[in-house]
Amino acid sequence: MTARHVADEDILQVIGCELDKRPNAPGIDALAPLIVKVIRSSSKLAIEFPVSARWTVEAFADAERHCCSNIGWEVDAGSVVTLRIAADELTLDAISQMFPTNGIDKAQ
Repeated sequence: MTARHVADEDILQVIGCELDKRPNAPGIDALAPLIVKVIRSSSKLAIEFPVSARWTVEAFADAERHCCSNIGWEVDAGSVVTLRIAADELTLDAISQMFPTNGIDKAQ
């Protein structure tokens, strides 16, 4: 699996996001500094956060379900909080670009 670069101006189109349907909630900027680990497969992106980030991650996922309903947004909470994003490969490539993951443990 090789991630493809999606031009910034094309990301929202690739994702199929309807921003006008998104309620006011934490965004990627709120989640980015909390990311612990990113695990990527061809059909899923799993982003792990500390337990203390649970409310922020759940609020983000709930808002994304409204504006990007063609994408699967699940939150699992245990010893860590995991945001699981399910979509086709190109959509995951675009979403991955939106999360700053430099220096974060990534698994393919």
